Amino acid sequence: MSMQKILYIEDDRVSRFLMTEIFDQQSDFALITAEDAEQALDIVAHQAIDLVITDIRMPVRDGFEFLSTLKSKPNTRALPVIALSGLAMKEDVKRGNDAGFSAYITKPMNLDHMFGVIRKCCA
Repeated sequence: MSMQKILYIEDDRVSRFLMTEIFDQQSDFALITAEDAEQALDIVAHQAIDLVITDIRMPVRDGFEFLSTLKSKPNTRALPVIALSGLAMKEDVKRGNDAGFSAYITKPMNLDHMFGVIRKCCA
């Protein structure tokens, strides 16, 4: 299996750093980070990305708006997008699933679960 390119969108600098550290331990994934949806859309437009992990609560354009933008474009419609959020109530998860996220992972996340979901979405 070749290395999968994962884009992680998170406005919190510390969270981006921690996720980078976590992914550095994984030999089958290359992590690219973006601090907001606008930067992420630019990356997706110019690089071959296998999967996106996005925070839900972000300034300007939230994770739902980001997903909607991807789904509206033919070249990114099929790109798997996982929501990773502190919004963990049952209705938050249902809203995420109804919106079309490939998966909805709540924080604090279990790393084995998260990587299992990522592998399934990349398969």
